[in-house]
Amino acid sequence: LSNVAMPDQEVLDLGIFTPRQRDVHRIVRDALPESLSIIGFGGAIGGGKTFLIAKLAIQFALDYPGSRLLLGREQFNNLKTTTMEEFYRILPPSLYTKNDTDHWCKIRTPNWPKGLVSTVFFRGLENWKSLGSEEYNFVGIDEGSEVDREAVLMLLTRMRHRLPSFIQERLESQCPE
Repeated sequence: LSNVAMPDQEVLDLGIFTPRQRDVHRIVRDALPESLSIIGFGGAIGGGKTFLIAKLAIQFALDYPGSRLLLGREQFNNLKTTTMEEFYRILPPSLYTKNDTDHWCKIRTPNWPKGLVSTVFFRGLENWKSLGSEEYNFVGIDEGSEVDREAVLMLLTRMRHRLPSFIQERLESQCPE
């Protein structure tokens, strides 16, 4: 991911990727605009799966202002003590406002136009049908083997959030086909 939407923003150091994490990052970075990438990333305990999901979500939110992201896991309590905790450990507090009751945060940098934010929602996926009218442009699922296949298929249909028009126009001008 390369800050294509707001090239003048400060580049943050969010940590270093392992070689396998770099492979996944490269797939996301090289995806064509408005394409859909489905990536499965597995491995042993301590392989960096949770870190990767958190870091990719943060980078996506910063690189594509106006995004709506979902970070999920089958049980919210497990998400809260893993992915959500890792997300807030990595993201500098100066870049977000969070709502602990409804489990979302708004991310923005000071140089973004007023009112422009990316929103990250943290959800348990045990009641996945309740997400049926949502729209996202990034979904990260931790411990995917725990999640119902139907939940994943439904979330694919939720991948339809459009960025604000002026951000979309900037992307199109910077990434010609």
